[in-house]
Amino acid sequence: MTTRRDFIKYAASMGIAIPCFGKAETASHALPFVSARALPRISPYQPEGGVITHPNPAVVGPRSPNGLAWQAERGAQRFLLVGTLHALAAQDHPLPRVIDSCYAKSVGLLLEFTPYEQSLPEAQKTVKAKGSLPTANGLLELVPAATRQSLLQFLATRPGLRYLLSCKPWLAAQWIQQGLAAECGLEGVHGVESYLCRRAGADRKPIQLLESQADALDVLNALPAEVQLETLNLTLRLAEQGKYRALTENLRTAWRAGNETQLDALFASTTEDAIIYRKAIVEGRNLTWLKRIEALTAPGTWMIAAGTQHFCGEQSIGALLRTKGFKVERIG
Repeated sequence: MTTRRDFIKYAASMGIAIPCFGKAETASHALPFVSARALPRISPYQPEGGVITHPNPAVVGPRSPNGLAWQAERGAQRFLLVGTLHALAAQDHPLPRVIDSCYAKSVGLLLEFTPYEQSLPEAQKTVKAKGSLPTANGLLELVPAATRQSLLQFLATRPGLRYLLSCKPWLAAQWIQQGLAAECGLEGVHGVESYLCRRAGADRKPIQLLESQADALDVLNALPAEVQLETLNLTLRLAEQGKYRALTENLRTAWRAGNETQLDALFASTTEDAIIYRKAIVEGRNLTWLKRIEALTAPGTWMIAAGTQHFCGEQSIGALLRTKGFKVERIG
């Protein structure tokens, strides 16, 4: 049985367009150095004390030579773009070789979020403030009858999660997605962001953010009511039909292989509500991030890492950088 504690534990888990549950940042979105000891530990990749070691080959899979990465150059600006998955299983390590290669070549990281920031009490308070309904069972009053029945059936085997009934539809959908990922053995502590932050903390490599937590949550909060409800309904249908595990396995396979065609198919939006969701959560944020990326003129090569969906489609980060005069080439 998945409990409320499980959901909190996996707050940075997989899910399309997971909100950044990090502390509100300064206008520059700059973060201080974070000690590797302060970041979540992944055994067997990092023992206590923050020293990163080679993975134990007995518990991990083979290293993939592929992955999903590009380099973008315009004058003195040089970026390495890496598509990530926020939550992975232990056997997904070691990660594709191109991730370590891009990290080694970079002077700093520009990330969608950091797990450390997401774990702070202030972060959870902000999420609650923006994503809660005024009444304990308010969600039941918002959803149509069919969705209400699916939601109650979902909670019947997870009684510790009835707090979801006080969440707005977008947040309830996010928590359910994260919980389904946890039930599939996918954990935020095994995700790419955790791995990169752990290495950066040990190496004292600077980390900056593509957006603030408030910005990410405001995008979700601004989704039309019908889009929020349909997102929740689709998430519950995935749970009912037992399709979430197969979906995440297909996604991880395509990501490790760097198969853009398959990833585009997995992320394709086929309904009006899905198109609206993608335009706001993916394409709209990409346009905002583009300004942030262009403004980063610090010397050296910077590694930009964000959810894989942000690097797929006609409005991907790479495609938008090309419109600004960057030369973008696939490297992994």
